Amino acid sequence: MPQIGGGGNSVTIEDTPVDGHTAEGISSNWAYDHTADAEAHHPAVDPGEGFVSINAWDYTAIISGTWLFSQDASDIAGMAAYVSSPAINDQIDYTAFLAAGTYTINMIGRHATNKGIATILIDGVSVGTMDWYDAGGQAYHEKRTITGVVVATSGIKTISVKMASKNPASSDYQIIFNPITFIRTA
Repeated sequence: MPQIGGGGNSVTIEDTPVDGHTAEGISSNWAYDHTADAEAHHPAVDPGEGFVSINAWDYTAIISGTWLFSQDASDIAGMAAYVSSPAINDQIDYTAFLAAGTYTINMIGRHATNKGIATILIDGVSVGTMDWYDAGGQAYHEKRTITGVVVATSGIKTISVKMASKNPASSDYQIIFNPITFIRTA
């Protein structure tokens, strides 16, 4: 091990990388080595959030159909997205960065007798559905969940909510929701 100083003031310097990675050669200037080849000292990590939340009224929203945003003190943050004249295949799209990994998707909204089944899509591919029908009438702050959603590559993704179907007992394709969250589980 290198030593600095002389006589009674010498100090021994440990210049092995702190993560124990010794496959890459190092010089006596560890700071230079680290700057020149940081990969030798840090494992490859995919950057990105482990939690992404998209508000219904997000500025990235692109609407197909008759989607509107409402203010209602009973909704989370006092706002929600809904279909004003519900029809099959009404869709709203958002964009967000998702790192590669496995996610649980949660959506908070209202269930009722006139609510439809939301199909959640990432880049146009269905990752699951959420049935918002409930025979018991309207209730706020209900949660629906899809687990085990695999995002193969990191990047900006189009996240869509499409009202492609409804429960046979439901009277409509309505949905009222806010927000959608993505929690990376692996």
